[in-house]
Amino acid sequence: MGKKILYIFVALSFAAVLAAAGFFQWLVVVSPGEAIRQENIEKKLAMESPAYYADGVTKIGVFFQDAHRQYLSYDELPESFIKAIVAAEDHQFFQHHGIDLPGFARAMFANLRAGRVVQGGSTITQQTAKNLFERKGRSVKAKLTELLFALRLEYHYPKEKILEFYANQFYVSGNGLGLGVAARYYFDKEAHELNLLEAAFIAGSVKRPNYYNPFIKKTEEDINKARENARIRTGYVLGQMEKLGMISADEYQQATSSEIPFNKGKMQFRLNTLMDLVKDGLDDAEIEAALEEYGIDNVATSGVRIFTTIDKKLQDGTLFAVQSELSRLDVRLNGYDRQQLQKLYADMVFGGGRNLSVGQFLVARVLEIRKGPPAGILVSFSTNGHDAVQQGMIDEKGLLPLLSSLIQYKGQRWSVASKKDVPQLFQEIKPNDLVYVSVRETGKEPGEYLFDLEKYPELQGAALVLQQGRLEALVGGMDNFFYNRAIAGKRPMGSVVKPLLYAAAMQLGWNSLDPLNNARNMFVYHRQAYIPRPDHDSPHKWVSMNWAGVHSENVASVWLLYHLCDKLTPAQFKEVLAHVGMAREKGESYQDYLRRVRDEMGILVEKTALEQAAFEQAMAASEADLIFDGRQEDVNNLAFIHFSDQFEDELDELTDDVSPAEGEVRARIVGRNYIRYRKLQRQFLAELEMSPGSSAFVSGLYVRSSPAADGGWGQGTAFAGSERFSYTDGNPGPGWRPVERRALFELLGALSEGEKRDFLANVRMDDQLSLATIDLLAENMRTALQKLSSLPSYGDEVLHSIRDFRVLAGLRYLIRLSREMGVVSSLEPVLSFPLGSNVMSLFELARVYEALTTGIAFRSGQDANPGLSLISRIESADGDVIYEAKVGSRRLLDEKTALAVSDILRNVVRFGTGRYAADNIFLHSSDPVVEAQLAQLDLRVPVLGKTGTSNRFTNASFAGVVPEVRATGDGLTVGQKGFTVAAYVGFDDNRPMTRNSTRIAGSSGALPAWSKVAASVVLAKNYAGMLDVVDLAFSGQNEVPLVYPDLGQVEVAVSDGNGGLPVSADNQQKASVVTFGKFSAGGEVVAERSFRPFWRNSDQ
Repeated sequence: MGKKILYIFVALSFAAVLAAAGFFQWLVVVSPGEAIRQENIEKKLAMESPAYYADGVTKIGVFFQDAHRQYLSYDELPESFIKAIVAAEDHQFFQHHGIDLPGFARAMFANLRAGRVVQGGSTITQQTAKNLFERKGRSVKAKLTELLFALRLEYHYPKEKILEFYANQFYVSGNGLGLGVAARYYFDKEAHELNLLEAAFIAGSVKRPNYYNPFIKKTEEDINKARENARIRTGYVLGQMEKLGMISADEYQQATSSEIPFNKGKMQFRLNTLMDLVKDGLDDAEIEAALEEYGIDNVATSGVRIFTTIDKKLQDGTLFAVQSELSRLDVRLNGYDRQQLQKLYADMVFGGGRNLSVGQFLVARVLEIRKGPPAGILVSFSTNGHDAVQQGMIDEKGLLPLLSSLIQYKGQRWSVASKKDVPQLFQEIKPNDLVYVSVRETGKEPGEYLFDLEKYPELQGAALVLQQGRLEALVGGMDNFFYNRAIAGKRPMGSVVKPLLYAAAMQLGWNSLDPLNNARNMFVYHRQAYIPRPDHDSPHKWVSMNWAGVHSENVASVWLLYHLCDKLTPAQFKEVLAHVGMAREKGESYQDYLRRVRDEMGILVEKTALEQAAFEQAMAASEADLIFDGRQEDVNNLAFIHFSDQFEDELDELTDDVSPAEGEVRARIVGRNYIRYRKLQRQFLAELEMSPGSSAFVSGLYVRSSPAADGGWGQGTAFAGSERFSYTDGNPGPGWRPVERRALFELLGALSEGEKRDFLANVRMDDQLSLATIDLLAENMRTALQKLSSLPSYGDEVLHSIRDFRVLAGLRYLIRLSREMGVVSSLEPVLSFPLGSNVMSLFELARVYEALTTGIAFRSGQDANPGLSLISRIESADGDVIYEAKVGSRRLLDEKTALAVSDILRNVVRFGTGRYAADNIFLHSSDPVVEAQLAQLDLRVPVLGKTGTSNRFTNASFAGVVPEVRATGDGLTVGQKGFTVAAYVGFDDNRPMTRNSTRIAGSSGALPAWSKVAASVVLAKNYAGMLDVVDLAFSGQNEVPLVYPDLGQVEVAVSDGNGGLPVSADNQQKASVVTFGKFSAGGEVVAERSFRPFWRNSDQ
């Protein structure tokens, strides 16, 4: 019985083996499937991955087209690469039959134990099979399927062919596939030119190309890390090659002792900036992980479909806005040089295809010039890049925009063109010339086109649109190819960053109605004097914070930064210090903290610093007494006086490279210091000790009549008793006359002792401070200095009163807030921060403005990769969702602060440097019926924003928001679903945008392009369809209402004539500021203040 069972078992086992062999024979040999055929493998290698606009239908472009491949046969593969790839990935490749059995067994055991694939153990054949035959997921079943395809490859193809497949399908950081592309990309070589070290690097990088690629890294630290990773990995490959006897010890030594000679080559294909950004997104670790989880290690052969957030209609409108404005501005700056342009246009693609669209730019050829009237130019263009078979007309309307710029180029910025100037333009254009045009209208019949004359510019620029952190449109330059200026261009953005300071100030206890000192002044920080210059003449010594933004006041903004932490209580200041890395840490000794503050922060608590702190405390302590004594003028003047006279010796340096008039202004500013006034006081008192007959005049003492002064004390003398006396060591200015010594002593002799003391107390030093005020300051300063000197120099009470320390805390807070909002560029803690001295990208600027107006920072992914901001999802070729974007958000500004900042930006457009936008953005519709209604209403669309102009006019920018439509359809509101728009113009080499009287600033350069983009937002997002146009028609308004959310705000009447400070409600002023506070019984505003730094807002 036992033998019978044994025989049955043996027979069944033998039958099972035969069945398995037969099954294997059938699946691998007889019927391996269509996928294994060479033509299907070649199709797989040629698979493309399209990227779509937000509509999911229209393609932006396609990755891995034929131009992204350089297919190499096995015979064309360098021997060094073959050895390197075998050594790196599978040294038994030429011996096994597709499977490394020991490695496979180890991997399967680990995978079975884990219940999923955690180890690979893949041979080159298995890797090839995985990439060519879509392994879905990382399950054990998927791994067995991959194994089956590996066996099929091994049976049907020789080893050389399998290696050929492998060498032509690996991913090269979004730039293409295979060794040919890798050689050109990494080393600017053909594959056969690669040396041993270069071949070893490529072989070692095939599985993780982005990990070893220094070209895609954004920071110097990440670049160096990638290079080090590449060195280690290449060293491993070379070590394996030596171990396996593929290279000699000398070859190994020579290769490992050399640096990898990275030399990025220019690829023979180009992607537009959108596709470049998608590529960056695909290179992100988050998306790589999602693809790997799905079983895709090589996106190049996966055929994935990428869906983006880019709105096609809005993208086209943004591109046209940038191109048309760059054309106009370039003519203003560089003119229209026919000879130069003919050379340029000859190298450009001729024509634009048979079916042109409105807004498209192209090169055409002049057929006929019609001098008119009406004037026009008949042109032809190509359908295939060569033959000019289509015709169109540049009519008179299409000539005038460029003509206007040309007249301004030849004249002044205020020059105006008319039809009679057309002959000047025709002097630069001849029959058969090439011209650059844009399509304005397409006719009813095929071939009927109306063009605008344009100029291909040297000037460049960029623009983008964001909504909740997602890119809706992006243009990186005139062509929107190669260099993405919106993302990679780091520019000095100018005053457009000022609202960031205003937001920080309101978080730290300031109010948008607070008066800011706008008089020319000097700010001392780290023992350096900084004297900011206004970019326009302002009559106001004091302006509200809101109005500092409206008229972009430089001095007021720097003053605010200098005093940013001055509204904080000691406890609040300590909290800020803790969050900006300036507080004494737990367990940190006094000496260690001292060294950190002194050596790392650069804060020196020495005699001058203590005196400066004591002087500030003395000014604060003296104010009440001065007001009580009726010395309001001295109180006012103290706001413009600094402590030290040290910069009088550095006046030459401070006045270098400035005009004589500016030099005089700076000399007066430097002279307004307490130490100098004390010296003048001593000199004056010494003069009084001299005998009456020692000289004819009292040296330095001047007098002028002062009708406002009380008379009476000069009776019986040479003085009327209403004069004003000033003692100075310089020119007192017009209206002053020297005082005769005899007359002065005669006066003093006629006064009682009390009257004499009162007279001397009112003599003013440099006509700024009276002797009585200087004495009061000296007394209070002595008291404050004694106290400060008795305390530990780096203890809280002293350190927190040091101006440098307080300024640094404010600067660090501003930088931290910028980081939280999405700025990753390097930011220097300098006083010129609000004037835009730091550089940042347009994308970073847009993220800041979105956070400023919504109060929320939206972020895609875990880091700052902009490529994640436009990828919404990725699907497999079969439609499975592999990756779906998730936008994170964090509140940084409370709702009240965001509203107050928004109101500043709204007033910039209503009353300030952004007025162009108020007059040029109208409500339009794509629906002809609705558009006919709107044409009669002429409704403007309210927007928010701020201009920015860098020093020397090297950059002009504008950033702002198109508010969202209210759910009720009765207007717009500033909420989370508005559209943030940012734009800039400037030369790539940062040369000034100036010519004669023309100065391209934010308002004249970037704002017109921005306004066109904003108008495109209104049209593309169908604002007219969401608004109740009928109700708007009956309202009689000429602007769509902008309604702020009700947060308890107050609207305060202000006047442009007094710097945007409050005026009485019956003042008939049209200007107003929306802020937070309460009206007192007398009608004055009591400002509301709060301490809401960004870390306190995340719980809202």
